[in-house]
Amino acid sequence: MKAGLSVELAQKLENIEAAAWQDMVLAASEEYKKTFRLNLDVIDGDTYITCPAIPFVHFNCVLGFGTNQPVNEGYVSKLLNYFTKRDLSTVYLYVIDGLHKDAEQLLADKGFSSSGSWERTWRDDRPLDEIPGTLKAGWHISKVDAASADA
Repeated sequence: MKAGLSVELAQKLENIEAAAWQDMVLAASEEYKKTFRLNLDVIDGDTYITCPAIPFVHFNCVLGFGTNQPVNEGYVSKLLNYFTKRDLSTVYLYVIDGLHKDAEQLLADKGFSSSGSWERTWRDDRPLDEIPGTLKAGWHISKVDAASADA
């Protein structure tokens, strides 16, 4: 667990991210969903997203893993069965450090491996335009307010 990030805050952030992904999938057009085979299921509070036509693991994932129910053998088996039925062998899970002491071992026993990813990268709180190399030519940063949000 990152210093200063409590399990409770990590759970809250994970559920906020799950809600954002749900909104994104629900907002996608039917044509997009059909073309990319984008699917969303909410099962026992967890958000399952599949999109086999986009080869990026975050589009084949479970959001909220272990935040809404205990991680145990049955839970992990149910999750694997979901993706196996859809012929997806690469699945992305984010395991909150310290939430379930046996989660990593249960996952390892089922063939999962741990890896880092840019989705969970932390940075300092400097504005992006002050960090060298952040902005590309033609990009700009501006505050979103009621007037610009309607534009």
